[in-house]
Amino acid sequence: MNRDLYCLRTESSVFVKTLLISAITLFAGCGQGANSPLGEVSGTVTFQGKPVMEGEISFYSAAQGIGTKIPIDSSGHFKLPSPIEVGDYKVSIMPPPLPDPSIGSQLPPKRDSASIPSKYRSDSLSGLIASIKQGNNELSFDLKP
Repeated sequence: MNRDLYCLRTESSVFVKTLLISAITLFAGCGQGANSPLGEVSGTVTFQGKPVMEGEISFYSAAQGIGTKIPIDSSGHFKLPSPIEVGDYKVSIMPPPLPDPSIGSQLPPKRDSASIPSKYRSDSLSGLIASIKQGNNELSFDLKP
């Protein structure tokens, strides 16, 4: 009887391990892997035709479950450091983050973020979409009040 119980446990263990390995293999093939086409992204952000001189631009794709953000420089330019998967991305633009008040004794400087209207700070409200294609993508976003 003990031998039958041992065989049952061993067979059950082998079945569970086989099922687990099969599941991992199946799900590993479901994602968009290294063969997905990629696009390089750069561009400018302006407010009423003038460069947004600081802040961050974010790209988010719910369909692909990926997102990225990058700082905007003093000329309103941004460039993602590495290519991203092709597809449509919702875009939001945020003022720069305030410095951590726990570091140092000075209060953080007040920032005028009037050049980034509040509707652009949310990818669901901004209405901005970036359609990234394979290769180079030069984007331009001109914010309106």
